[in-house]
Amino acid sequence: MAKYIFRYIGSLCLCLTWAVGGMAGNVVAAESSDSIAVVSEKNLEATEAIDEPAKNPKEQVYQGTYINVDVFNPIYTACLGNRFEFEASVDVGLWHRLFPKIEFGYQSVFENPEVVDYHSNGFFLRAGADFNLMNYSPTRKYDHSLYLGLRYGYAYTSYSLGSVEAGSDYWGESGMVQGQTLSYNSGWIEGVFGVRAEVCPHFLIGLAAHVKFVSHAYGKSIGLPAYIPGYGKTGGSSANFSLSWTLTYQIPY
Repeated sequence: MAKYIFRYIGSLCLCLTWAVGGMAGNVVAAESSDSIAVVSEKNLEATEAIDEPAKNPKEQVYQGTYINVDVFNPIYTACLGNRFEFEASVDVGLWHRLFPKIEFGYQSVFENPEVVDYHSNGFFLRAGADFNLMNYSPTRKYDHSLYLGLRYGYAYTSYSLGSVEAGSDYWGESGMVQGQTLSYNSGWIEGVFGVRAEVCPHFLIGLAAHVKFVSHAYGKSIGLPAYIPGYGKTGGSSANFSLSWTLTYQIPY
């Protein structure tokens, strides 16, 4: 009888041992499966992060605002002695290809020939856009640009003829006649070809050539001023040419 009891207890212990071992194996297997799943999920996230292209701030539409000051014309006209002109502009970069632009400035002229004194001053506005022909890739290193542009210009000019010497050959007498102040409103079309280069972060220099044509007046005018601000000298050829050399600051964005 004792023999059977011991045999039964031994069989029971074996069964319990097998059952506990199976449960432990299942727990280990489950934990291993969970670990593999976690590792696989992390690997998948890492792969997706690698496959997804990094967002470059240069890819956005807005590419900064540029403040430009022309340094060529103030120096050039100051050296002439009888004329002074100042010009500045603001443009906005879109995709680094299109640059809508507003230009504004002031001009003053004083001439004293043998016959009559001439003085004029006024302001001008130009509005248009430049189209960049190169270096517009989102991965570009510098903000260089080579561009063609088109503008429409408007100018208001106030000019006067000072004391004019008038005389009579018959009577042999002469005298001074005081001139009057006149105003002149005009417009024109302007084409631009230029280059702008980044010399250090947010600072650029530019050089551009301008051709101005189709000059026209607004309303009636008694005469024509010798110079139109932003356009140049009148009474000559049908087109005027000029150069500009600009210093530019890009507002960080």
